[in-house]
Amino acid sequence: MIETIVTVLASSAVSAGIKALANRWNRPQLTTLVLQALDLDAKKHGQTLEYPYGMPGSASPEELDALLPEGLGDLAGPLGVKLWFPANFTSTADRLLERLERSSAELSAQQNLAGLLFMYGAVLSDSDSRKLKKYLTDRHDTSPLHVWGPSDIIALFERHTEEIGALLPELVPRQETLFW
Repeated sequence: MIETIVTVLASSAVSAGIKALANRWNRPQLTTLVLQALDLDAKKHGQTLEYPYGMPGSASPEELDALLPEGLGDLAGPLGVKLWFPANFTSTADRLLERLERSSAELSAQQNLAGLLFMYGAVLSDSDSRKLKKYLTDRHDTSPLHVWGPSDIIALFERHTEEIGALLPELVPRQETLFW
C-alpha cells in the first residue's frame, strides 16, 4: 500500500517531499496523513473532523482515532473513525474481522454515534476480500459500519494531492530536506 500512495503522490506536485518519506514511512506518519486527508474531505463537504483524544495519532488502539460530528458527505453523523494499519501492511481476513468486531463493540458502547468509518491499510488476498464482503453482507448489527480499504484511502489522497503535499514537510524531519 505504501508504494501505491508514494506513486500517487510522487506523480503529483508533491514528488519532492514524498521521496524523503518513502524510505522511512511509519504507521504514525501514515495515520496522521490519512486523518489530515479525511479532514480535508470533511471541510470540502462543510463538515468537521475532531480528535477526541488530543491530536492525530494520539488515540490508543482501543479508542476512536477521530470523530466526524456531522458525518462525512452522505454518511450520517456523528461518525466515529478508526484506522488500522497492520505491520508490513499485510493481513488476513480473520485478523481484519477481529479488528472490525472490536471497533463495532466500541461503537455499541458509545451510543451517541450514528456509525463507524473503519479504514484499513492491509492488502488482502482475493479469498480474504470475499470473506470481508460476506461478513459485511451478513452482518446483523443495526449500527452502520462503513469500511474503506486501501483503494479508498488512495482515492482520498488523489482527491487532495496538492493539499497533502503542503503537509509533507511537517512529517519529514528537517535534516532530510537537505537531500531533496
